[in-house]
Amino acid sequence: MAILLNPGNKPCITRKAGEVTVANVDVSYVTAWREGRLRFRDRPLKEIMDFISRWYDVDVVYEDESVKNYLFGCNFNRHVTVTPLLELFQSTGTVRFEVVGKKIIVKNSEEYATILRSLITPLARGIKNRI
Repeated sequence: MAILLNPGNKPCITRKAGEVTVANVDVSYVTAWREGRLRFRDRPLKEIMDFISRWYDVDVVYEDESVKNYLFGCNFNRHVTVTPLLELFQSTGTVRFEVVGKKIIVKNSEEYATILRSLITPLARGIKNRI
């Protein structure tokens, strides 16, 4: 079976059936690097930080593993320092960063953790009372 891909298309293969379908893709996210942009939409923080680690030649350390899965997006000039990007992510209130030399330490924001605890604790009590 032959499939024709046009600009803006990508092939998708299902693992079980091995079927091939065609999906549309926003190529601006794929080609952003050519324009000197760091561009992500709803990507896990780990994926973004892996790119930052390679581009800025820094080590990234996670103080809390759960932050790796937080979703972020950005459209950022990658030819400037990383500080404004880290500040942008911090402004969400979900993560904090500490830069020590060539190491970026990623931390869960205490403010965010407090909010989560305040939401989860009553839910957990409600579930426990129903059991």
